[in-house]
Amino acid sequence: MSMKIKPEAVASIRKMAAVCQGKNLSTKQAGLDRFVQGYLTIFHLWEDEEALKEMAGYVPPGSLQDDLLERAENLSRNGGIS
Repeated sequence: MSMKIKPEAVASIRKMAAVCQGKNLSTKQAGLDRFVQGYLTIFHLWEDEEALKEMAGYVPPGSLQDDLLERAENLSRNGGIS
């Protein structure tokens, strides 16, 4: 799996992290490296739609989602939900 993150996005994230910490632009301070890595992961998931759906627990149409909607409609019709 390759990451397709623009260098400008990485630079922006590092600068934002540095401003938040009130430090210089190094990402080697305690915790700051993990902060930057977390944002890089989010940008990666935006570019990899399948990984994002998997992480969010995406249920494709025509499966469990339809079954749950059908059950909810039946309960509503039968007076089970007010």
